[in-house]
Amino acid sequence: MLNTNIALFLGLAVFGVSTSSGPEAAPTRYNVEMTVSDRGEVIASPRLVTTAGEPARMKFDGKDGSRIDMSLTASPAAPGKIAVRSDIVTTAANGVARKSSPMLVVAEGELGTIEYGSVYEGKGAPVRDLKRIQFRVRALVDGA
Repeated sequence: MLNTNIALFLGLAVFGVSTSSGPEAAPTRYNVEMTVSDRGEVIASPRLVTTAGEPARMKFDGKDGSRIDMSLTASPAAPGKIAVRSDIVTTAANGVARKSSPMLVVAEGELGTIEYGSVYEGKGAPVRDLKRIQFRVRALVDGA
C-alpha cells in the first residue's frame, strides 16, 4: 500500500512540473520608429532596432544651426507596456545647451510623444522654440 501512494505522489509531482507554464520571456529587442520635429518642421524620421535596456544614441541637426543629441533606452515595463527613457541635450547655435530626461511608459505599438523647449511671449512676436519627438515602439521576436 505504501508503494502505491508514493508512486501516485511522484506521478502528480512530475505531472505538475511538466504542464506548468512559466511567465513569458521579456523581449530582448525593440523596433523604434521616430519623427523628430523642430518648431513644427520634421528634421528626421529614423527607424532603429535597439536591445532592451541598452541606450541607442542619435544626433540630429535642428533649425538655425542647433543640434539635438539623444539617447533612448527601451525596456519591458508590464505585459504589453514598454518603458522609454530618454536623455536629450539640445544645443542652440550660440552654444547654450539644455538637457531633459523624460521617461514614458507606452503601450506596445501606440504613439508616444515628448515635447520640450520654450515659449517666449515678451515684446514683439512670440518665440516658440519647441521640439517634438514622437515614437512607436514594438517588441521584436528573437530571430525576427
